Amino acid sequence: MKTMYKKIFFVALFLVLLTGCSDGLSKDKAVFSGQGVSYAFRLPATWKESSNVQETYNRQAVYGAEDTKSNSHLFVLTYLKKEVNRDDFAKKTRLELQKRYNYKELSGVYMKEYEINHHKAIKYTLNTKFKEKDVWAHFYYVETEHGFVEMIFYSANDGEYKKRSEIIDASVETLVETEAKTADSTVGESGVEDEQGDTIEVKNERMTIVIDGVMKLPDGDKKSLLIIRAQVTNNGDAPLTPNDCQQLIKATQKEKVLAQGTISEENPELDVKGLVKNGTKSINKGETIEAALVYELSTDDQQVLLNFSKEEFKDQPARMINLSE
Repeated sequence: MKTMYKKIFFVALFLVLLTGCSDGLSKDKAVFSGQGVSYAFRLPATWKESSNVQETYNRQAVYGAEDTKSNSHLFVLTYLKKEVNRDDFAKKTRLELQKRYNYKELSGVYMKEYEINHHKAIKYTLNTKFKEKDVWAHFYYVETEHGFVEMIFYSANDGEYKKRSEIIDASVETLVETEAKTADSTVGESGVEDEQGDTIEVKNERMTIVIDGVMKLPDGDKKSLLIIRAQVTNNGDAPLTPNDCQQLIKATQKEKVLAQGTISEENPELDVKGLVKNGTKSINKGETIEAALVYELSTDDQQVLLNFSKEEFKDQPARMINLSE
């Protein structure tokens, strides 16, 4: 009889634990979309959707949320799957995170490759600060049929961080693509919108510069910056840096030349800051690096004209780009 009671007790305990796990996520689905692809997932039960996502987290964020019981946050970026170079993505991203967050050893950046709904997924975890608070940063990169989703969780470094990490894992694993309205001519929301509606590529024997993203970035109370995301490839024998390339691109607003800008230390755009740091890195022959070129905007006008050095890029026409708010 005692044995039977023990079995009943353990079954009951298992059901209680199982119920507790299922209560870890909200019953309602959170939804977001970007680049013509829509998604849904279940937030942790104590989390709520954030307002002013772009101002709080990242100008390119399409969704954000925060925990009501701790200093923990989430923001989401989306890309079209076909536009992401996924060759050695996991290793390259881990190296980039190591450099961006100043980890001496690569092993300090936790990495896990797995699958979510039969699609590839990668998780990284490292320790950093968010809003001057100590946090564990969990980076998730999840492929879907048409999309590529980046989910960044900042989890408070407190007594609940291990349990919270498990619930965050469970939340990400509910991510699904619900609808896709894309076309080959679609330009992503963070992409370049110029006169031809395409990316901008200039090249010569020394270098190839592909501009594939622009944004207007507030920086403090008095200034706004033009951020140009570019892929720079070294075609020659001599090393070069992305900042060398910026000297060959003159940006103007209403015929006024824009000065090279800098991002303040207080600016929350960590991803942009990482790309800006890449501007000083040396690129050897055959190598490519993604970087951000920064200019100080002079007016509120949404059009910027890019002129390329005639000495370096013969017959390369000027290109007009439009900045979205």
